[in-house]
Amino acid sequence: MFRRRRRGDLPSPDPVFSTPVVDLADTAPSSAGQWGLPTHCPECGSPGYLDSIDMNRRVMHQHCPKCWYKWASTEADVRSGIAK
Repeated sequence: MFRRRRRGDLPSPDPVFSTPVVDLADTAPSSAGQWGLPTHCPECGSPGYLDSIDMNRRVMHQHCPKCWYKWASTEADVRSGIAK
């Protein structure tokens, strides 16, 4: 009833449909950041460090480990691309 199949018993995969194709040319690059991920420092441009997220006010508090500048970005700013 439950027997192990041999390699000859398996159907051969269709080469056209066996490999998924991802076309990256159709997607336009977004300049807006993603909420919840650190943004770049507005002073020196290096990657920022996310300190905390205030979920009630929808604000991310960040600092720059290079120049120690601190800033806050709202969710609306990040999604619109204002906070970079």
